[in-house]
Amino acid sequence: HIDAVLQVFVVRWIEKLEKTHTIIALYSLIGIGLVTYLYEHVRKMACSSAMVWWWIITLTIAYSFYRDSSLSPFVFWQYKGWTWMNILYVVDGIFACCEISYLIRSYINEKKSKDKEGDLILDNAIDDEQYDFLDYKTRAHELMISLEAVNLSQHAFSVGIVGEWGIGKSSLLNLLAKEVEKEKQILVRFSPRNAKKLDIIQEEFFSVFTDALSNYSYNVHYRIGKYAYALNLHSSTKWLYALIDLFNRKSVAENKKQINDMIRATGKRVFVIIEDLDRLTGQEILEVLKLIDANGNFCNTVFLSAYDKEYVNNVLNHEIGYGKLKQDFTDKFFQYELSLFKHPSTQLYTFLTEKMEEWAISQHTEGPSQQTIRNEWRPVYSHIIPYIKTLRQAKRYINLFRMTYSVQKTEVDFADFAIVTLIRYLDVQSYYDLYNREYLTFDGILQSDR
Repeated sequence: HIDAVLQVFVVRWIEKLEKTHTIIALYSLIGIGLVTYLYEHVRKMACSSAMVWWWIITLTIAYSFYRDSSLSPFVFWQYKGWTWMNILYVVDGIFACCEISYLIRSYINEKKSKDKEGDLILDNAIDDEQYDFLDYKTRAHELMISLEAVNLSQHAFSVGIVGEWGIGKSSLLNLLAKEVEKEKQILVRFSPRNAKKLDIIQEEFFSVFTDALSNYSYNVHYRIGKYAYALNLHSSTKWLYALIDLFNRKSVAENKKQINDMIRATGKRVFVIIEDLDRLTGQEILEVLKLIDANGNFCNTVFLSAYDKEYVNNVLNHEIGYGKLKQDFTDKFFQYELSLFKHPSTQLYTFLTEKMEEWAISQHTEGPSQQTIRNEWRPVYSHIIPYIKTLRQAKRYINLFRMTYSVQKTEVDFADFAIVTLIRYLDVQSYYDLYNREYLTFDGILQSDR
């Protein structure tokens, strides 16, 4: 069929146009366009999208086969020699070569960027097991096993990951998400902070919930759309469901039952990760809790959220107006709370040693300096660890140390500088007072009474 189409195309159009100025003008425009695109491509050192690559490869292979291959059932052109089409072919080949070189260079640069660590450490949540210094993957695996054993045949189950800021709650959720993917269950990641307005938080939730289930049910958009309309949530398509409701009216309970039946039919569990609960306002938190407790309470569904318990309860007490009568709201909405505590000092010591001692050694090229740093670090770390309680604090302390030590490394003692940096990190005012010699002694007399 391809041969027949090409034969008609050649006979009716190409042969007639080849001898005219029209085909020369057409090829010239195409050639100028390709050369211009190639020039901009090289100048910007950019890589094309997958769609552009697919078309380039497909058209190049097809043209090569029908133009030059002896296996081709007919001759694409009825004469040999160079034509305008050959010029386009060469440009296309140059473009493909440039693209391949960019891909190779991008791969090399990406590998270098992964292997190389700069002076500053990113304070991002762990999302790869190879960076799991705190062994949260074991906790995530154990939690996943426990959740798989929970009876979810009628209602959802809610889990709160509790701990202070920087303890690693988001890291645990990320690693738990990987466990969900390994078990081939349904994963939903919902960030209420992305909602433009308070009153569309639940609508945004049902939108991402629908997208996650769309691969498992053909009518999930209709079912959840009807349910959201029954809850008076839909805004943009409210008129559509109002029209449907005239002929097929169902209550909230009936619509919810249909969604439960649809989830059961998938044979899977739905894990909903709610991001940044302790970064929301009181009203936003209440809207999310309403989802967990009522409107999103479907069967075979697990809600997981990470938060600072004290912060969330304080915000809710203030929002609802309990005053001095403190209420533990999270206990009412989360059926299980997993508390994360201060990281073991051995883990923090390992992290600090790797990121501080080894980095400092890399700043010195002489052997004696390296051994001196090793000898000085080991006794001083015991004075630092009690003040570094979380991995986030460790990263920020290391960043502060690295940025200042690299400039003054030849003028300071490593151990002393590590302690001074700790003072600067914990209390910058005391650091400035120390800089102004308010804590120094001269001839046995303390300069400051403080």
